[in-house]
Amino acid sequence: MTTAANTAAREQGINLENLFSLDAPEPIVSFQRNGRVFRHIFHHLTAADHQAYCDNLSMEFTGDGRSFVYTDAARLVLYARATQRVEGDYRTRDGREPEKLPTWPECIPRHHRLTAIELLLKNRGFVMVDTLRLAPDGRSVTFAVTRDEGESSQKEGYFRVIHRFLAPKVEHRRRFLRAMKMEGSRHPHAALVKLYDELIDRIEGYSIFGRELRAREEIAREMDASHKGFAIVPLLSAAATPAPATRVGTH
Repeated sequence: MTTAANTAAREQGINLENLFSLDAPEPIVSFQRNGRVFRHIFHHLTAADHQAYCDNLSMEFTGDGRSFVYTDAARLVLYARATQRVEGDYRTRDGREPEKLPTWPECIPRHHRLTAIELLLKNRGFVMVDTLRLAPDGRSVTFAVTRDEGESSQKEGYFRVIHRFLAPKVEHRRRFLRAMKMEGSRHPHAALVKLYDELIDRIEGYSIFGRELRAREEIAREMDASHKGFAIVPLLSAAATPAPATRVGTH
């Protein structure tokens, strides 16, 4: 974050160091294979990247009611969208860098692409599911997010965020219930993201490009799609649960 951005934020009474940044520094993941080190450099993931990932998840249901989610196709799509370059012990026949080959990024071994995306998703920020809370007003969802930012900044790696929603309508509840039934074996995340974008009113605890994230249109565009899914489920789960019937006594 630039000094100018920090100064401007302080003038507005905003401490950006306590906000979860949706445009974290250039993500880099590395791993070893047979003693050789490989590095993959990505651009920061946008909501559109996450949506493309979710759209390519596939599900299979077994006869005993269990379901399995297959992620390989989704991870390969995300790799193709988000990767910038690779470093390390990657070699080409003519000495060119892999990203300059006409087959980039498919020229990178498939299992390397899958591993790199798995690490990228793990390192982006972890939603602590056990902290999910729906406020008594039924319109606000809070949870904590952690991010590994190095040994010297553990406190800065823990963030509490709030998503405040408009009141859901009957049609929103119906769409939510259809999505959660996973009709047609479609993963529900795409439908949940659309519901989030329609119902979100404002948020607290996030920053982007050196400033607090506020406008509804920008929230829909820039919010991490996984955060959208975590936030909308408690809201609509409560809204879709019928209120207990009132017993009327006889006199």
